[in-house]
Amino acid sequence: MGQRCEEDEKFFFKIGACNKNCRTVFIVDARPRLNARANQLKGMGFEDQRNYPNTVIRFLGIDNIHKMREAEMRLRVAYLGENTEVIRKAAASKWLLHVGMIISGSLEIVRLLDAGKSVVMHCSDGWDRTSQLSSVALILLDPYYRTIEGFIVLIEKEWISYGHMMCKRLGHVPTLKKQPERAPIFPQFIDCVFQLMNHLRNAFEFNEYFLLELMHNLYSCKYGTFLFDSEYERRHYDAQHTTVSYWTHVLESKSKFTNPNFRSDMRSFAQVKGFSLTLWENYYLHWKHHHTGEAFQELTHQASLGWYSV
Repeated sequence: MGQRCEEDEKFFFKIGACNKNCRTVFIVDARPRLNARANQLKGMGFEDQRNYPNTVIRFLGIDNIHKMREAEMRLRVAYLGENTEVIRKAAASKWLLHVGMIISGSLEIVRLLDAGKSVVMHCSDGWDRTSQLSSVALILLDPYYRTIEGFIVLIEKEWISYGHMMCKRLGHVPTLKKQPERAPIFPQFIDCVFQLMNHLRNAFEFNEYFLLELMHNLYSCKYGTFLFDSEYERRHYDAQHTTVSYWTHVLESKSKFTNPNFRSDMRSFAQVKGFSLTLWENYYLHWKHHHTGEAFQELTHQASLGWYSV
């Protein structure tokens, strides 16, 4: 507590000085404010505005990896029950609420940038919620990242290179019995992409099958792309030569992942608002054959009742 970093303070001042239209730097902290304050007891915390006078801090209230893991587990348990129980328990899992918080936070970042503001985003570590927010924001801002090539670049840049711990978060390490580091952070990001695609399907060059295939291969362990926690590990195990990149598979089969109705002229999503989220039934329920079409509709309708427009 009370720790200062003069270099960091000067850096924020210079960020603000680079923007002639607005000298204020908006710090978007992904965490709930209460969690950020609790982190101060561990020597972390957040920026003290007395030392960062040119900043405004906004907390997005996105929960940590443990809450996300719990929500995913409740969601999966819900799908094991009878149809009537699935509806109630899926809604109670709060999975869609968490997905919505990420999209809503990303939209806030996009609107600040669209208004000419300077934005710095972070959470407690920088490789989980931060990657989710930056990735969704870039997809909303730039149509390049809605192409197949751009989406590959996005994942390599915002996730792989920035140190998201794919191996730990996806639970690829069988020796960790309780797997306290496992959390569906990257899959949750893909769910966010599905929600955006579901709202404006032709703004994306890739189709839903592209996302479904990606989700399946996160856990197949066939490709080196999702097997390591850092660039150091990838170099240490010579992943470039000892494993196959998932993107090789994608680019070799590009035609089946392409949306024929893609419109490249659809630009920024900065003004997107007023859409609801729905459970991704083709992923979460693809194996539950005893559901009828009517039950599917009721499930997605009921589960989205607790959600609000973004």
